Amino acid sequence: MIKVLRIYTIVFCVLLFLSETAVLVMTDKFWLFSVDDYIAIIVLLLSLRSLRLLQGQLLQLVTWGYLSGKFYTLIFVRLNPAMDTSEPVLALSVLLIEVLAGLTLVALCLRTSIASSANPLR
Repeated sequence: MIKVLRIYTIVFCVLLFLSETAVLVMTDKFWLFSVDDYIAIIVLLLSLRSLRLLQGQLLQLVTWGYLSGKFYTLIFVRLNPAMDTSEPVLALSVLLIEVLAGLTLVALCLRTSIASSANPLR
C-alpha cells in the first residue's frame, strides 16, 4: 500500500505543480496565492523519504488534510451566487476528489502500520 501511496503522491504533485504554474502564467493570479500549493507539494515529496515511518505518514496525513480543506473552501467560495467566479468549479472538484483519494490512501497505510505495530507477531 505504501508503494501505491508513493506513486500516487508523485503523480499528484507533478500534476498540481504543472496546473498551478499554468494558472500563474496564463492568468493574472497574484503569485503569493500559489505559495501554499508549492509548499504543500514540497512537504508531500519530502515526506516520501520517511513514508515507512509513522512520522512520514502523519506528515502526509496532515498535508493531504490541509489540501482537502483548501480545495473544499475554494469550491464553495466560487459557488457564491453574488460573484461570477464559477468557471473553475469542475477543475477544483476533480482536485478535491484526488486529494480525498490521497487522504484515504494515507489512512489505509496508517491503519496497516498501527495494526502491525500493535501485533508484534505479524
